[in-house]
Amino acid sequence: VGRFALAGGEEDLAGQVLGFVSRQSNKVTKVAWPDMLIEFNRTLAQAQEQLGNQPFAKAWAASERLTLDEAVALALGAQRTSGLLNPTP
Repeated sequence: VGRFALAGGEEDLAGQVLGFVSRQSNKVTKVAWPDMLIEFNRTLAQAQEQLGNQPFAKAWAASERLTLDEAVALALGAQRTSGLLNPTP
């Protein structure tokens, strides 16, 4: 979802979603599937590059205050913005 938010020009949203996902995955396990981890890290670096260090840090910090429900709402909003939920034929 972070990748779609980033592609849709929602860099701040991408930073928040990526921060939340990172924190939650660290709570569950320290081991990730290699392909998913590579893609996550690539998207993370791209979001930080597009936002810049300070705005990215601010978005990441905002993600620390998100509840699961808020993170899901953000992610669904990013999917709608990117067209993922409503693709045009």
